[in-house]
Amino acid sequence: MRLFICLFFTALIAFTATCANAGEIFDTKAAQEHIKKGRVLMVKKQYDKAVAEFDEALAIAPDNAEAMYLKGYARYEQGKMPMAYDAFSDAYEADWKYEPEKRSK
Repeated sequence: MRLFICLFFTALIAFTATCANAGEIFDTKAAQEHIKKGRVLMVKKQYDKAVAEFDEALAIAPDNAEAMYLKGYARYEQGKMPMAYDAFSDAYEADWKYEPEKRSK
C-alpha cells in the first residue's frame, strides 16, 4: 500500500510539472504573437500601437526581455527618452545577456 501511495504522488507531481511547462510554452507563443504584431507596427511607424502590443506581451510573459527592449526602441523613436531608458533598463535587468537580433537590410 505504501508503494502505491508513493507511486501515486510521484505520478501526480510529474503530471503537475508537465502541465505547468505546457502553460509556459503556450504563454511564450502568445507573447511572441504580440511581439510580431508590434514589430509590424514599428515598421509602419505606429509606435503607440506597437507599445500596446509589447505591453500585451509583457502582461503574458512579464520577464520577456525582447518585448521590453522593443518597447524601449519604440519609445526612443517617439523621442520619449526617459521612458525608453526605463524599458531598456528593464530589458537588461530581465536578461543581461539579451542582444537584439541583427537584421540584414
